[in-house]
Amino acid sequence: IDLNKHFARFGLIMHLGSENTKSKSEAMFFPSSLKQARIDFLDNKLPEDVLLPNGKRVHYVNKFKYLGSIITPFLNEDAEIEARIKKAKSIMGASKYFFDNKDVCKRIKSQIYVTGPLNALLWGCESWNLTKHNMDKLMAFHHGAIRRILGIKCEKN
Repeated sequence: IDLNKHFARFGLIMHLGSENTKSKSEAMFFPSSLKQARIDFLDNKLPEDVLLPNGKRVHYVNKFKYLGSIITPFLNEDAEIEARIKKAKSIMGASKYFFDNKDVCKRIKSQIYVTGPLNALLWGCESWNLTKHNMDKLMAFHHGAIRRILGIKCEKN
């Protein structure tokens, strides 16, 4: 079967790699059990590349981005939420001088927070199935950001 012709019927293009270059098209392997998926993921164990005629190949990955969301063999939102928190933290860091500026009123800071970091944090959240652990991580980031906007410093003993 000619994969390029097969995918072209659906308007898709397969970007194949060779021995020296990885393919842009990726394959994801889902083990038969969640337990096995955890073991394989932690060991970074992936199946061999799919070898095609003419020395072309498609490689396997343990996570990939599809329509802006991160997919893993666990089929949960853990990796997606970690990436969203990281993105929101980077926006907060880039806006450090704005949020630390005492001349900017708190109302404006809160509006900028909602527009930037909070929007990045919660993008696509309507389809998340939140666990208590993930909710706690999201709330910890949000509470930290609010403390920063309000200028509340936590004392460490």
